[in-house]
Formats: sequence, structure tokens, C-alpha cells
Amino acid sequence: MSEEKPTAMSEFELGSSDVQYSTHPLSPVDGISRYPIYTDILSSIGTILRYFWLVIPITLLGTALVYYFLDQQPRIYESTATVVIYPQINPGDEDAILRVVDTMGYNVVGTYVQLLRSQTITSDAFDTVAADYSEDILDDAVIEISAIDNSSIVVITTRTYDPQASKDLADNIIQRTMRSNALLGPLSEFYPLQILDEGSLPKDPVAPNSTLGLLIGFVASAGLAIAVAFMVDVYRQASSADGIIVTSRSK
Repeated sequence: MSEEKPTAMSEFELGSSDVQYSTHPLSPVDGISRYPIYTDILSSIGTILRYFWLVIPITLLGTALVYYFLDQQPRIYESTATVVIYPQINPGDEDAILRVVDTMGYNVVGTYVQLLRSQTITSDAFDTVAADYSEDILDDAVIEISAIDNSSIVVITTRTYDPQASKDLADNIIQRTMRSNALLGPLSEFYPLQILDEGSLPKDPVAPNSTLGLLIGFVASAGLAIAVAFMVDVYRQASSADGIIVTSRSK
């Protein structure tokens, strides 16, 4: 008696109905998918591939518009300078040591920070730089003064539309502060401001971030293109279904 070879389909009888199971793990069972999430993913990929002629142009057009928008934005350049504050006295001068001790109750670093931020200093620095640069370059200029925690180092950060203007503005703020001894009194004598790093000359703009902007634009454009493709697919399926209903009723 010869043995029957197993086929690709196995048949099982449950009561009076015959149910066929495919050996393929993703094949449906009695018309119902075993893994609906995989079926949905494959269906979505299929829809995108069917409408690639619509997805690709919309994605490229959206990315190109974002690139054009970023290209029209003004470039902002950032310069950074640092200064350090520390006591400067003659070890043999006992009276000077006592005077330094008397001023230790003041927040020396905080005082310098507020002075660097003051309208007196920043206005003079702007006036000095404005002689070499147009108002368009210095428009919306930003000055940030901050002290590094647990140190006597102060960081001056400037941003303008021109790299050299950013550097000059940072340097002028420091120079104007160092010349304002009358505003500080004994603090400037015993805690002088020393330049640690002059203003840096930026090579690349800090804004806009073209790489990040293009990436976001590409993802957003692709998402919009895929949404349009799905809407077109749903509309076509609805139109086909309406056509079938009308035809069946006419018969």
C-alpha cells in the first residue's frame, strides 16, 4: 500500500464544515487573517507603491519649497568671548589685603555680570560698532552675559547678521567694561577684569539650521504625500463601489 505524500494544504473536518489551513504563516484562515497588523502594513505599503507617481513629486516639491524658504532667511552668526575676575594685590601690602577682605562681602562676579548687561555698556558698544556696520547687519542683535557656575569666569555671547560684527561687538563690550573703573570703585582695583578669550570669529551661521530644516521638511512632505495617496485610493474605491451598485440596480 503506497503512502500519500503531504500536500501544501491540510484538510481538517470540524463537524459538517471543511476548513482549510495554508502552510504559509500569513495566509488567512477561513477568510480571516491570522495577523491583521501585518496585513494592514502590507496593504499600506502596496497603496504607497501604487501611487508612487503621486508620492514622489509631492515629497520633492515640498522639500524644494522648504529649501527655498531656508535659503531666503538671513544668516545669524554667534561670537563668544570670556573674561575672568580674580584678586590682584601685592602680598606685602597688608592694607591692600584688608581692603580686599572688606570687599569680599560683595558678589563680585554678579556685579560684573550686571555691569556687562547694563544699558551704559551695551549702548556704547553698539555705537562703536555701528560706525563700521550698517543698521541692517546689527538689526535684532542679541547680547547674552552669563557666569559659569562655581567660577569667576563670565561668558559674553553676541549674535548678529555678520560674523565680524558679532566678534567686534563682543570685544567692545569687554573693552568698554574694563574702562569703566569709576562705576565699580574699589572692585575694579582689587578684582580687575582680565580677558581670557577674545571674541571668536564665527565661520558658520548658527541659524537657520538648514540640515534640520530640510530633514523636517522632507519628513513632513513625505507624510503629506502619503496622506494624499491614501485619500485618492479611498476615493477611487468608493467610486468603484458606487459604480457596481448602480450597475446591479439597473439590471
